[in-house]
Amino acid sequence: PGEAHPVTVAAASLDWTKPPDKVTEVDAIWDTGATGSVITQAVVDNLGIEPITMTMVHGVGSEELSPVFLVDFYLPMGVCVRGLNVTLGKLLGAEALIGMDVIVNGDFAVTNYGGKTKMSFRVPSLADIDFVRDSNEQQGNRQQRREQQRNAAKQAKHRTQ
Repeated sequence: PGEAHPVTVAAASLDWTKPPDKVTEVDAIWDTGATGSVITQAVVDNLGIEPITMTMVHGVGSEELSPVFLVDFYLPMGVCVRGLNVTLGKLLGAEALIGMDVIVNGDFAVTNYGGKTKMSFRVPSLADIDFVRDSNEQQGNRQQRREQQRNAAKQAKHRTQ
């Protein structure tokens, strides 16, 4: 499994002007393949929350009925996602899974510069991130520079003749 990141999970409150009554800090994993976010039974027990409904959860090769809980996620970058419907699930190496229901609210990127894998997330979305376009532009710039260098070398050669 990937590296887990600390996230604070709180029992959702209808009064957003007050701090949450019950919170728990957990390790969370980010999963772009998950439609929705998930918490474990340990998080449910720590917060003392009750399900608000039930829903069918579709996993890899399985489908099961799961309780849905209303929580707030406080992400490390100072972002709070309030009133989030999360399902109950079993996770390896984490107590929460952050799915696309959260990720679509901002910019999410994974890089591996210098052999070190990093993920970054920001809300709100601030720019279009397109690594293919950037790579093509860099490739085009390199080709353009090489062509300029060849032309300069040809011109210098003609001047010396």
